[in-house]
Amino acid sequence: MRSILILLVILAVFTLGIMHWMETRADTYPLRAAIHRNLSPVNVARYVPQKPDSLRWRLTRFYRERRSTPAWVDSHGLLGRGRELVDVIDSAATEGLNPTDYDTPRLEALIKETHSGPLAASPDPAKLAELDVLLTSTFLRYGSDRLAGRVDPSRLPSEWHTRPRRTDWVQLLDQAVRTGSVRATLARLDPPYPDYQGLRDALRSFRAIASRGGWPSVPNGPPLRRGSRGPRVAALRNRLAASGDLSAAGASAVFDGALEDAVRRFQGRCGLDPTGIVSADELEQLNVSAPARVRQIEDNMERWRWLPGTLGSRYILVNIPDYHMDVMEGGRSVLAMRVVVGKEYSQTPVFSDTMTDIVFNPAWNIPASIAEKELGDSVRDDSDYLSKHHMHVYAGQSKDAPEVDMKGRDLSSVLSGNSSYSIRQEPGPTNPLGRIKFLFPNKFNVYLHDTPAGHLFNRKERDFSHGCIRVENAEALAEYLLPTEDGWGPDRIQKTLDSSEDAWVKVPHPIPVHILYWTAWVDPQRGLQFREDLYGIDSVLDHVLEPSAVASVSPRPDLRTTGVASAPAVPRAGMEAIRTSREGPRARARDRRSSIRSLLSRLAGRHSGSAHRSRHAKTRRS
Repeated sequence: MRSILILLVILAVFTLGIMHWMETRADTYPLRAAIHRNLSPVNVARYVPQKPDSLRWRLTRFYRERRSTPAWVDSHGLLGRGRELVDVIDSAATEGLNPTDYDTPRLEALIKETHSGPLAASPDPAKLAELDVLLTSTFLRYGSDRLAGRVDPSRLPSEWHTRPRRTDWVQLLDQAVRTGSVRATLARLDPPYPDYQGLRDALRSFRAIASRGGWPSVPNGPPLRRGSRGPRVAALRNRLAASGDLSAAGASAVFDGALEDAVRRFQGRCGLDPTGIVSADELEQLNVSAPARVRQIEDNMERWRWLPGTLGSRYILVNIPDYHMDVMEGGRSVLAMRVVVGKEYSQTPVFSDTMTDIVFNPAWNIPASIAEKELGDSVRDDSDYLSKHHMHVYAGQSKDAPEVDMKGRDLSSVLSGNSSYSIRQEPGPTNPLGRIKFLFPNKFNVYLHDTPAGHLFNRKERDFSHGCIRVENAEALAEYLLPTEDGWGPDRIQKTLDSSEDAWVKVPHPIPVHILYWTAWVDPQRGLQFREDLYGIDSVLDHVLEPSAVASVSPRPDLRTTGVASAPAVPRAGMEAIRTSREGPRARARDRRSSIRSLLSRLAGRHSGSAHRSRHAKTRRS
């Protein structure tokens, strides 16, 4: 009898479950049917118009695997996970993103239309379906921007070649919906670097400063130093207090010791010499507005999204705008030095590769482009120029190519008529590669190397090369890469250098090399840092993402729907027109701004669909 009773209870529960399932299916059928209609080839364009096919495929695949079951709503309206997604989008600014890029007005309108009280009629299934599909599309677009950025770096004029992270979007969506942890799921898409988190914290602080009206400007005038007096000193005090460099503002018009310390902190933040004196360079940085600093931080957060998931536990990092190199182990710098990078018309590319070889006493195979532009006049003025500098012209690229007799011959004429000819400078004190070259084979033929022009490292701005990177202390780097325990060490390195013979050595433990471009970052010891936008990449990003921030007559490209493919590609020739005046930092910055304004003005008139970015031909650089 007892077993029969248990059987009847089980049957009753099963029957109730079946009835509830049938009722639910019947209740959601109109909604599922409406979602299915929204995913037709014609209707789906309302959610991802002109976006790459991959986004449409992800959207339709997600619902196909769910058999059109809604993800964010039910027949009564928006679910909790849907509201959480909307809240995440509303707070997109904290991630350096723009909420209006994600159809927030349309979302809010649909949420109002589908809201129903306890006694109200059920919402229109068609509107509910539209809201659900729009939320899914928003999740995909917003998530993609947090994972890999809003802009495809290959559309920019710089040589930026990195491998962005990827994810299984349908699986990620399913996880967010199934667990209801929408915010946490999207947070896992952020770049997994403390540097990115530091910039996000800095963004929050600088947004708060900008929302309070920013900081006052400091009028131009003669240098200010300890002991100076007047209203400009009071303005300087208020300016540094607003940015947090000075503990408190005040009405004092006297330049005292506390203000001098604050000026030194500010100079360190901007890469200026910490003299404690406010000259023209300091004034230029002081008068960069708070909103401009916010955009600068956002630009660098965007570039972090272009990087792979890890840089490695041990690697070499070169930051181009900072003219600086670090060897990193376990998240800390174990060797640091200044570097010289490419000129603005022969930019050092942004990429990653692995260092495998070191060449001691290297010869320099001089590219024909450099030979014609920079050696032609010298050879014409001095017929012995080539021999004095241990340079030889060969009728071919191979090591056994015969040497060409250059007596009485014009170098430019010889090279222009013989594209296969090569020029080689033997190892020696005048060789631009110095005594050591570090190779990480790449398609740009860019490498690190020593230099006889050590005085250049004392310059604040060090963009003098043809694209390769000159390091301040090549021997220290060689000693790190060839330690005593691997049979090398300082003595053997010095003996090899003293031989004057070129020697190729394999790096016992190959190391990744990352050449990157940061104009804003958070240093563990020095705090938030800003640097000049050497190659104008920030300015171009601002144009692509926020054209209203620059003088532009064209409407902002709708990146949230078109993707970067429809954003204007930037002509490299425009960036190469930036002059390399050596009149001083302010003159060079003025030249750079003028050239960038000219570039952006031309960009405004270009048709976004017809832009095409030319690639550098493969060439040897130095």
